[in-house]
Amino acid sequence: MDPDLEYSESLSTNNTISPTTDNNILTANGTANSANSEPNLTFNGSTNVLNVTGSVIISSSLEVTRTSGTYLFNTDPVNRLVSNGDHYGELLSIGDVGSAVVGQVRYLSSTSTWLAANANTNGVQARSLLAITTTGSGHNRGMLVRGYFKNTSWSLTIGSPVYLSTTNNTITSTAPSASGNVVRVVGYAVAADEIYFNPSQDWIELV
Repeated sequence: MDPDLEYSESLSTNNTISPTTDNNILTANGTANSANSEPNLTFNGSTNVLNVTGSVIISSSLEVTRTSGTYLFNTDPVNRLVSNGDHYGELLSIGDVGSAVVGQVRYLSSTSTWLAANANTNGVQARSLLAITTTGSGHNRGMLVRGYFKNTSWSLTIGSPVYLSTTNNTITSTAPSASGNVVRVVGYAVAADEIYFNPSQDWIELV
């Protein structure tokens, strides 16, 4: 076959994909010579900004470089959390599986089991790693150690500190006051039924 003819025939099979929206990223869709123009995944070359509308799952690592990288988390939990049990933040998937009720405050015991936490006498439960249960299907499915949580049964004072309660698995706006109780701030109320959960590394045992 004439080489020039062969080259011409090869070129004739090429297809052109022309997205009509600026900055949309093209993704494979499983069809030959075809692609999807993604409105929820865009890159602006003039500002070097990648914009994702939706979720990002990272299976390896995310690095912010030491010399030039920065990061911002700008969030509105009051509007983002709608239903009872809604949450986001840092979760741990460790500990023994067991029955759970969403919204309970638990502590990680020396046997790697999440047990009921309270601020009562001796206070071992109050001095340990604390977390809020986010699912009823097992503690190891995600325990919120820092972040935002909504519990429609709470009646908190916005902006005020929230303490671990002397009642198992619960929080309170009133600091424990009895001898032997442990006073530990576990976060702050951002709404009457929402907390920024971030247990203090300090606590006071009353005498």
